[in-house]
Formats: sequence, C-alpha cells, structure tokens
Amino acid sequence: MTDSPVNYILIAAAGAFCLITGTEIASAQQSGKQPAAPQTVLPATASPQTATPQSKIKMPEAPVPVTVTSKPRMLSAPKKIASPTRLPRPVPRAVTGGGVQVDSLSAVNADEVGVLVPSTGALGIDMWAGTPAALVTRLVPELPVNIPSPTLRDLMRRLLLSPARSPEGSDEGPGLIPKRIELLMMIGDLKGASDLLRALPDVQRKPELVRLEADLSFLAYDSKRACALAEREMPLRPTSYWQKAFNFCEIINGRSDKASLGISLMRELGEADEAYFLLAESLIAKEPLILDSLPNPTPLHFAMVREANTAFPADILGSNIPIVSRAVATSSLASQGLRLEAAERADAAGALPKATLRQLYASVEFSEADRANPLSRAEVEFGPMVRALLYHTALTQTVPTAKAEASSRAFALARDEGRYASTVQVFEPVLHRIPPSADLKWFAPEAVRAFLVIGDNARAEAWYQIIQSSAGLDEGSRKALGQFKPIAWLFKFANENTPSAEIISAWSEAHKDDPEVADKAALIFNVLEALGFEVPEEAWIDHVRAAPRLGMSLPNPGLWRRILALANGESDGGDKVAGNGSWMPDPAYSLSASSGGKTGLNPVEISKVGSKISSQVLSTPLDAPGTHGVRVGETVLLALIAIGNAGPAKVDPFVLREVLKAMNQAGLKKEARALALDAVLARGL
Repeated sequence: MTDSPVNYILIAAAGAFCLITGTEIASAQQSGKQPAAPQTVLPATASPQTATPQSKIKMPEAPVPVTVTSKPRMLSAPKKIASPTRLPRPVPRAVTGGGVQVDSLSAVNADEVGVLVPSTGALGIDMWAGTPAALVTRLVPELPVNIPSPTLRDLMRRLLLSPARSPEGSDEGPGLIPKRIELLMMIGDLKGASDLLRALPDVQRKPELVRLEADLSFLAYDSKRACALAEREMPLRPTSYWQKAFNFCEIINGRSDKASLGISLMRELGEADEAYFLLAESLIAKEPLILDSLPNPTPLHFAMVREANTAFPADILGSNIPIVSRAVATSSLASQGLRLEAAERADAAGALPKATLRQLYASVEFSEADRANPLSRAEVEFGPMVRALLYHTALTQTVPTAKAEASSRAFALARDEGRYASTVQVFEPVLHRIPPSADLKWFAPEAVRAFLVIGDNARAEAWYQIIQSSAGLDEGSRKALGQFKPIAWLFKFANENTPSAEIISAWSEAHKDDPEVADKAALIFNVLEALGFEVPEEAWIDHVRAAPRLGMSLPNPGLWRRILALANGESDGGDKVAGNGSWMPDPAYSLSASSGGKTGLNPVEISKVGSKISSQVLSTPLDAPGTHGVRVGETVLLALIAIGNAGPAKVDPFVLREVLKAMNQAGLKKEARALALDAVLARGL
C-alpha cells in the first residue's frame, strides 16, 4: 500500500506540511503573532513555447541559498567575495524630550541587497535617489541581454549587483530581486547570480527565488541540490515547473516507474513541452535519442540533455540568449561548428571566458590546403570557422608580417559581423607577439585600435608613433594620422594638443573620398562634443546632406525625454528640459519622434538641432562641483535600454551623444569615455 504513487505523494505532502506548519507555529509563538496560512503559488513562467522574448530561458519562481556541492562544468571556481551589503531600516529618529529613539530593525528589504562595494564597482546606495519606483519596476525587466559593448555590459552587471536604497515611492521596494538574479543568469554571470541569491536571508526565500536556485543548480549540473529542492517543493507547490523537475529527479534516482505515472498525468493535463517528454522517455527507456528541435531550452532541458547524452539540435541557438550560447559552447554534445558559433555569440555578449574560445579555435583541425592559403579562404568565406583558421595561422606563424596579415583580416570580418571587440580580445596573445616596426606601418592603424580595445594604451601609443614617424614619407600613414587625430586627442597620445580646428580639418581631409563620410562625421563629432571637445560650426556644415537617414530610430518619447533631462543636469525629470521651454527641439524633430522613431533628417541635422536643447552641459566644466552622482541608477538604466543590443556604433549618433552627456552628469566620466571608444572603434574610425 505505502509503495503506491498516490500514497507516496500523500505521505510526502503530509510530512512536509507538518514540518512547515510546526516551524511556522513555533516562530509565531516566539513573535506573538498568528501563523499565516500556507499559500500555493502558480507557475511564474510559461512553457518554452509561450515564453516572452526577454525570458525565453525559463527562470524560476523562488529559491533558497545556492550551494554548489559538485564541481560544476560551467562555473568557474568560487572566489571569496565581500560580505553582502544590506541596508538596515528604519534609521534612528530624534524625539522630543532630549532623547533618541531607535526603532528595531524591520525585515531586510530584499531589493536593497547587493554584493558589490565601492572598490568592486558598486554604484552607490543612493543610486535610485530622485527616480520613481514605478519607472524602475517597469524598465529593469526590459534590460537587454545581448549587449556588444563591454562598457555597457559592465555597467549592467554593476547595476544588478549593487546594494541600494529602494527608489522613491516604494517603502518595500519594487520586488525586483528575482528579476535581477534572472537577468544575471541570462547574461551568463552565474557566479554573480549565485552570490546575490546567497546574500539574501532565509526569511526572504520566496517561491520564485527557490525556483531560481534550482535553475542555477541545473545549469551547474548539480542535480543533487536541484533534486533536493524539487523533493521539498513538489508537495507544497505542484506547479508544472516542479512536476517536471521532480519527475526528472525520480528518473535519475532509479524510480522510473513513479516518474512514468507523473509524466503521463502531465501529458493528459495538456503540458506542451514536447522536448521534455522525449528526453524523459529516452531516459526511462535508456535508449538513444535524436532531438530534432530545442529552440527555447530551459536549465532543466540542459540537465536532461546531458543525462541522456543527446546531441544538441541546430536550432538550440534560436533564442540568442547568452547563457544558452555559453552552455552549448562548453558542452561536448554539440557539433564543432555549433560550438564555435555558440562560443562566438557567448563571447561577444561577455558570457564566456576568452580562454575558452581560444581553446576552441585551436582545437579545430584544418586541411593542408586551408593551412597553406588561409587568406584566400578568408576572402570568400566568413564566420567562426574562418576566424578559427585565421587565429590558428596567426598563432603558428613565426614571421610578424604573417601574424599581422591574419589578424588584420580576422578583425575586418569580425567588424562586419558585429563581433569586433570580442575578436580583438581573443587575438590578444597574437598581438603581443607583433612588435611595432616601420615595416608594419600598414598594420599600425589596426594595431592602435586593437590595443585600445584591450585597454593597453601604452602599446596603442607605440603603434601610433609608427604612424606619426611614417606620415612624412607614406601617403597611407599620412591619411591614417588624420583619421586618428581625434582619438589621439582623447587619449593624449604623443602629447597631442593640436587645436580643435586642425584636428577636425585633418580628419575631414583623410575621409574626403569616403562615401560614408557624413555618417562617420555624425558619430565622431557627436562623441567629441559630448566629451567637451568643440567641433567648429564649419565642419558640421561641410557634412550636412539632404539625403534622409533611414533604418535608425529614436527611443520611446517618454524615455527620450528623461535622457534629455539627465543630459541637461535636471534632477526632477520635469517638463522643462530645453531652453525653449519644451523637451522637443522643433516641429520637424517632434514629427520624426512621433512617427515610430524614424527620422527624415540626416544625423548631422539632428545633432545640430539637438545642440539647441542640450548645450547646457557643454557650458558646465566636466569637473564642476555638484555634477557627480546625480540619478546614477536611472542614468545607467536608461543608457542600457536606449542603446540596447544594437550597440553604440549602430544607435543614432544623437542618442549616443545625449547618453554620454547624461553619464558625465552622473559622475560616470570614465565610463562615458570608454563607451565613446567602444562606438568609434566598432565603427572602424
């Protein structure tokens, strides 16, 4: 009798109920309160087939502290972190009569918990000061996860991991701690997600957090911990998520007969996860499976695929979520081509260690013909396999010129495919083996850009000096020198202090035959002006064109309005942003913003119109007192959403300009300069 599946579930449920009820009653007796009745929480996430684009990886409903008990394949070794920062509430308050009354500490507000400190990048406990809670609640779930800019990725991570007081209008916080953890998981920062989850006290372990812990355990292939959670939660919350997890655990623990009954019931009740059923049936029957499709995999799917030793299908990267790409890249169950594509995607999104992609590149075996003519193949093909061939060539060649040729071609291909920064960083070991020399003056411009991406300004300047010394005799070097004048000014290469008019004149002359000169001028001029450089009016006029700019859009008008306010240093987000009393500069611009974001003005015209609104910041010195730390959290949040997955090189230059100015106003000057560099280098400037 007691071995029947029904009795098994009833006994487990009764035992769990008694244990939890007893604990709650004891706790209530100590506090003098009546225990609350247990609640059933419904699934927070739909099945993979109905998941929203932003949450295609199904993320949990509610965890407990994350403890990885077995060595994970996809997580780096745990490191010591600073103690989590929790902000006690309420603070002491003065009372009449000459004394100070101190309230007892209320329960910790989960939204205020973080694991960063100032020395590790925390944005400040008052980063939400001046920002309405409703805005934060609405926008944080919309944060992009495939950001190509290293600067923006770092800011997003800091935003999600920083401790901070709740935004205005919410004493208890907007309830975003589960979404913060989920976003960290989606961008591939599993350690950050685990650290943040562990920082929460046990009393904050709500159902959605327990589910997140289970997903983290599945992603770490720690089935022991995930199954312990499933066995505990299933009797209490028999949702679709816990039923599937529980049945999987029954299978791997040798109780397939009970799992079969549970799986049959799920089918009858209309569960639509066909991939789950195929994997479960394969595990029960212990028969091999060819999985044809898995476009929206969940952490549980990854655990099941690994247990079934089944190859990943080709469409598994369809969701384009970094953690999915990372999981495929680090698995031996994917084909070599699929792993390379996944690794490049994960690396471009900052979700994979550079060493992993280097190892994958080096592991590819090429034919003798490919090794003999790598540049010829790279002229007619593109993609991860060609970059792997070029990396292999650059790594094995002993002649610096051959290394430079392979690297230069790889960077050109990566720039066209939107993976420039990540490819440069992967090629870093090769670049360090190419010494600056006059013989390689043709490679010098690419080397300057590459070392700026890596963050090695000393080597970048060494290559810049090659350009300078060759400019008097070589036309190519002379043109390159003009192209690099603005960047040399930004980074003070070779004590560059040429007057601004000469810098812009040299840049324009170097690009006079470039058919995209107007677009490039819009980008570089906006970036320079946002950082305090004065671009002469004549230079703007030279690049005004009648042709409309198609394919670019402005942010949502409401979001755009707040960005303009931040760029102008306004702290209240009020209606008056521009000197003309309106946040919109003129009717033409209003028309473009209200018609789906498409604009009929070319980028130079937009930038000049925009300067009427936001000249305020340029008249304020960058280091003026009182301009630091203003609405830092909101500035980062709006910057991430306004630029998004397109990246700073592809967003409208006027949007980038205002974002940079807003970052300067918020005291994020170093980050603004780094973001500007991301934009101009990704564009090939």
